[in-house]
Amino acid sequence: MHYTGMAAMRLNGSLGYDSTRVILSVVVAVVAATVALWLAMTVRRPLAIFASALVMGVAVNGMHFTGMSALSVHLHERADGVTGTRVSALLVPIIVAVIFGVVGLLYALLAAPTDDDRAAAAYLDARRGPEPAPAAPVAAPDPVGLRARSTLGQPGTPFPSRRDTPPR
Repeated sequence: MHYTGMAAMRLNGSLGYDSTRVILSVVVAVVAATVALWLAMTVRRPLAIFASALVMGVAVNGMHFTGMSALSVHLHERADGVTGTRVSALLVPIIVAVIFGVVGLLYALLAAPTDDDRAAAAYLDARRGPEPAPAAPVAAPDPVGLRARSTLGQPGTPFPSRRDTPPR
């Protein structure tokens, strides 16, 4: 990310890098990322978390300044002014994104259930008792009484033969 940002700079000159310091900054970044992952998975006490965050801040700054010391800028002769956009075109979207991010995180933090909320939910569940069994399905109304007269097609009912039918 650091070198991509430096390559994206627009200036009236060329950038050069000392390969030894570039490799050193990449090694510092990889070691810092590995240590950060290890610390995130193992450290649990508040004082240790603070100390590890301090170490990671120093490591990130160390990588940044090592990378910056690898850079050399060679300016060209100035033909005309450097063109670009205003500061607000970059800062406004960043500030809006940060505000939405912070508000979203605060909302998530405030919306998380507390121990009191969990205890109240458990109390209410205990008061309700077991859920009742679902009611048996209700048959549709039979206004003419056809179901009572005919058992044809009902399970377990034999199919009528000619002997079962009355003579005409």
